[in-house]
Amino acid sequence: MNTIRRRRVTRSTALISTLVLASALAACSSDAKGDVTTANPGGGASYVKQSQALLDMAAKQAITGPAQGIVPAADLKPWTPEDMPVPVAAGKKSVKVAVVTAFPAGFPVYAAALLKAIGAELGWQVQTFAAATPDPAGASAAMNQAILTKPDVIIAPAVPSVFIAQGLAQAKAKGIKTIDLHGDSVTGPGFDAYVPASEGVQKALLGAWAVAKSDGKANAVVAGSPPFADANAAAAIDYIKACTGCKVKGVEFSPDVFSDPTKTPASLASAISSADVDYVIFPNGSTPLQGALNGIKASRSKNAQLLVNSPGPPTVQYVRDGQTPMLAWVPPALMVLTAIDDVNRMMAGAAPLDEQDLRMPVSYWTKENAPKPELGAMTAAELQSADFLTPFEKAWGIQLKDVILGVTG
Repeated sequence: MNTIRRRRVTRSTALISTLVLASALAACSSDAKGDVTTANPGGGASYVKQSQALLDMAAKQAITGPAQGIVPAADLKPWTPEDMPVPVAAGKKSVKVAVVTAFPAGFPVYAAALLKAIGAELGWQVQTFAAATPDPAGASAAMNQAILTKPDVIIAPAVPSVFIAQGLAQAKAKGIKTIDLHGDSVTGPGFDAYVPASEGVQKALLGAWAVAKSDGKANAVVAGSPPFADANAAAAIDYIKACTGCKVKGVEFSPDVFSDPTKTPASLASAISSADVDYVIFPNGSTPLQGALNGIKASRSKNAQLLVNSPGPPTVQYVRDGQTPMLAWVPPALMVLTAIDDVNRMMAGAAPLDEQDLRMPVSYWTKENAPKPELGAMTAAELQSADFLTPFEKAWGIQLKDVILGVTG
């Protein structure tokens, strides 16, 4: 077996929480078409109750579910550290790691900085290769530069495999291991290892908010982009679609619409031209969101609320200011730690973690509990909800909390 799991510890509080959530979820069942069957199909009251139960549980204790694909509400459960694979010991030899980034802000920049900081603690050589332009040409050039340095491993945070397909093939031919840090094998073929961002669980929470807060009458628009299918817009659509009194529509934009806030307003305003749209779900909260907020203001649905996940500091500030009602998250530091664990495994000649075995903790913030819009404060708040750090410190024999909280890139 390439994944060693901790024996699950039975705790009365966790068991009670699981039973409470299971009871609420049992109130709804799905037929063969995926439509929710309730005692009152026209009202969908049980689905609203289920959605509120998910929100209550995630606010009290992080929840988890499959790391990839659409995640049915019935597959969600309270998270404990035992849900994640046990990390392996760090290797004794120095490892040469190249980090390839395609975008100049958000998760990729933070992941690169964190990899460098933790890598230094492990005695690694970590070098970042940033794309000169946020597009396939820029990402491909950065990947080629990384390959020329002959690293042991290339880690690509949020880089679509279609951007660097040729480079992935070259790396494999040269014996260089590759890790997709955010995507999964369905949306990003060609990598040796994958650390998905549990987008299905995060998008389920966004859908649950829309269903519960609208009392089962949400009219939502869910935005996505073909190269970034790992953002899993389909999971949000699937969740809301099961609400009998709700309406939901998916729209697709080119990647530059999300990365360039000057292009977002017109595209989004056109997509929500209906006057009764009340929720807009965006694929990622670490992208510039002011354009999305401006697009809503410029549309007929001026009062629509923006729902996002995977936050960055600016997005946390939007929550604190009340410009967005909630923000779902999975700890980006845990994703980076898991990628490092994959490096340790592969350098020891073992297989990397199976993405199907990953169960990341997912929760959300509102105006009432959002941390300061700083990366250190955000990570500290995530650690309060889910202690994901201790297993790695034990496995590697080093203290990492100050290192992680000190990364501000």
